[in-house]
Amino acid sequence: MKVSSAASRQAVACVFSAAVAWRLGRPIEGTEFGGGQLTGRLLEMQEMGLLLFVAALFLGFFYRHLAVALSVLACLLCFPLCSWFIAPGIFHRVFRGVWSVPLTANVVWDRWAIAALAVFAITACICLRNLFAASAKSQTSG
Repeated sequence: MKVSSAASRQAVACVFSAAVAWRLGRPIEGTEFGGGQLTGRLLEMQEMGLLLFVAALFLGFFYRHLAVALSVLACLLCFPLCSWFIAPGIFHRVFRGVWSVPLTANVVWDRWAIAALAVFAITACICLRNLFAASAKSQTSG
């Protein structure tokens, strides 16, 4: 079986995204953060995104369109947790309620969260590029 360069790029992007998602969620698992009404859901979404990245990694070599859909969905699921770490003030304003920790700043410079957003955006771009390139190739040859 010959592996295309597009499939290998997509696999590498999924590996990096899964690693970054794992690194982002690992320190807060099992803490009060995971038990919060909003923050617990953000962490669950990120964990589901991590699982989808792993699934897309293996499916990318056999079912490219499905892997693209899973990868893009995983990026979208991981995005809110990164946004929470970067801009907690927005979440406090949008989702009113009782917060266990008072807001200290509206925007926080979190290198890992910013790097994660960049990795997830690059992964989504690579996957969508592969999808559109495969669609264009099948239309011109068919």
